Amino acid sequence: MSREQRGQVPLPPDTRRRRDAMTVFVLTVGWFWAVALVAAREHQIVLHDVLASAPALWGFLALPAWKLLTMLLAGGVFAAACVDTARRRGRWLGTAGRWLMLAYSVPLLDALRVLGVVIEYTFWEPLLLTGISGAAMAALTRDGTGVGAFWSSRSSSGTGAVAGRKPVRLAANVAPWTPWAITGLLTVAAGGWWYLEGCRAYDEFMLGYHDFGHFAYRVASTWEGRGFLLETPSLPAFWDHFNPGLALLAPLWGLWPDARLFLLLQAVCLALPALGVFCIAQAWGVRPAGAAMWAAAYLAFPAVGQLNLNYSYGWHPISLALPLMFAAVAALLAGRWGWAAGLAVLACSFEEAVIVAWACLAAALGLQAWWSERGGRLGHGLDAPEAALARRLPAWAWLAIWATCTVAFVLIARYAAFTQYQTERFANLGDSGIEIALSPLLRPKAFWGQTLSLGSMLFLCSLLLPLTPAALLPGRLILLAAVFPLGLLMGWDHPPAKSIAFQYVTTLLPILFLSAVAGDRRLAAPREAVVAGRPKALRESNPAAGLAALVSCLVASTFFGALPWSSPTLAVMRARTYQGTDGPSEQNPRRPGTASHRELNEIVARVNSKQASAIASGRIAAHLLNVRRLETVEQAIVRWDALCAEAGAGRSGAEVFDWIVVDTCECFQQSLEKTEFILAEARRAGYQEQVAREGLVVLARPPGNGG
Repeated sequence: MSREQRGQVPLPPDTRRRRDAMTVFVLTVGWFWAVALVAAREHQIVLHDVLASAPALWGFLALPAWKLLTMLLAGGVFAAACVDTARRRGRWLGTAGRWLMLAYSVPLLDALRVLGVVIEYTFWEPLLLTGISGAAMAALTRDGTGVGAFWSSRSSSGTGAVAGRKPVRLAANVAPWTPWAITGLLTVAAGGWWYLEGCRAYDEFMLGYHDFGHFAYRVASTWEGRGFLLETPSLPAFWDHFNPGLALLAPLWGLWPDARLFLLLQAVCLALPALGVFCIAQAWGVRPAGAAMWAAAYLAFPAVGQLNLNYSYGWHPISLALPLMFAAVAALLAGRWGWAAGLAVLACSFEEAVIVAWACLAAALGLQAWWSERGGRLGHGLDAPEAALARRLPAWAWLAIWATCTVAFVLIARYAAFTQYQTERFANLGDSGIEIALSPLLRPKAFWGQTLSLGSMLFLCSLLLPLTPAALLPGRLILLAAVFPLGLLMGWDHPPAKSIAFQYVTTLLPILFLSAVAGDRRLAAPREAVVAGRPKALRESNPAAGLAALVSCLVASTFFGALPWSSPTLAVMRARTYQGTDGPSEQNPRRPGTASHRELNEIVARVNSKQASAIASGRIAAHLLNVRRLETVEQAIVRWDALCAEAGAGRSGAEVFDWIVVDTCECFQQSLEKTEFILAEARRAGYQEQVAREGLVVLARPPGNGG
């Protein structure tokens, strides 16, 4: 309530201006200080540990100048918008300003640490700043800010009327193409960044054979005629996942037989959905500016960027399903039923988890369609904008899709080879698929103990908060589709499943963004009814919930994303990868410019031929995709009995291979004990040492031993 509404004497203009300027200063300092302090820490994306090497309270000064300046400018603009909105509503601070004031809790905690109070650094602090930033921007949009409101206030005065009409004309002129152009440029930029990031990690020997290499090797085997999606002769195709769509990549491997093909595919498949998000939002009724905001929010979403390196596991086939899932939904909204069905089926061919995601989404949309139809029969709810996707098909059709997906998954799980492997991984939840699905009831202690753990809660907040509760809650009927897959991940006794850094969250992304866009439409409906009489350009200019989600995603990506401005999140992984005699190494000893990097490249050039076969350490094996037979040290141990049987009675499994190429410092995908076992077996079989320098050991089959 304003001073005038309370019957108080209005503040003089000079006093009001000074008060507003001081408020802007206080809000800017608080938000900048908090964000900079948290950005100076390293938030490990697995197990959610926090590494803080900079001093408390003032350690943010260690950040690069460009990052500090950007944060300061962003904080100033944010604070000015909050104060301007409050002033135009006759208030001093407003809801958005009060949200931003909560940022002072972070410097306050640091002040207590400086005073000697024992307070651990936690992952809750970046989540707090993510939440309050999104909530503040949501309050701004809810209070009618944005370009449209700014133009309206500008045109309400005499001299401002002329200035107000010019932006309206500009908006009308650029609206048809500017949002598309911006979205396209951001998509290309993000894809380029992720490709370069992948190439850099690959060149540094920081990408492992699993998952990126062993899926890529199956594609190469298909093209070379060694077997359809064959990884090793002792295992059938689809022993770990059902992904026949991988065979479609074989011709691409024939054109470009290089591991960087899959790095490029990863980057493209992660970036392309931004265009799908734009199309979905616009088809749903979101204005072009708002659709561009949602597309940008997707690119800044922390989980999307983290999927690129996948905690050094690299490319995973399920990434190929991501753009197809968004494209299928966009096609359905556009009324292209055949395209939607074809794209949905094609997406399912890249992993069985996509079938589960479609089943869950169909069930949620069927419920929403039934609810909308029921509301229509009762005389209300038929035009609910958040149900636009659900209304594309009747409730019975969604039920049929759910049943089809469920039956398809059951049949595939019944006859495909991956069932035993995947079931064993969920041993804490049950011994069969039915037991695992019903584990909340059958094994409540195991399931709920994991689901309600701190790690699960941090994972859930890391996944949901960047899209803002203000957008997700109104779209909660669609969000129901995420309950089953999220419950499995949170109840699974497997730390990577509770991290946004791994591919397990891939199929959740379309569900989350559909829910958020649906929530945007529900929030926008009352506002659009109020402004229905305004000029079209003014009605289209407020990006609403998309802007709040974009701000929240940008803030979150600063702390635990994988974009150029993001703080490091993989320090523990990097330290675990290479270990010397003194323990984990802070510096990558195989980085470009070192003697061992040159040595490794020479070894790869010597071994990586179509006639060769090799056992190699995980990071090295990722560079040997052209050999005719390849096993990692870790998998060779697992398959040792099969390898010994293949070699022949009384012979070592190592004798199946021409080369043994190991890095005794690399301990991420195998232990030193397993490496030593392989070396001992090869030496016992008479393999000759070719290289033994700086932890790199290369043994070759002796002449006369044909294997």
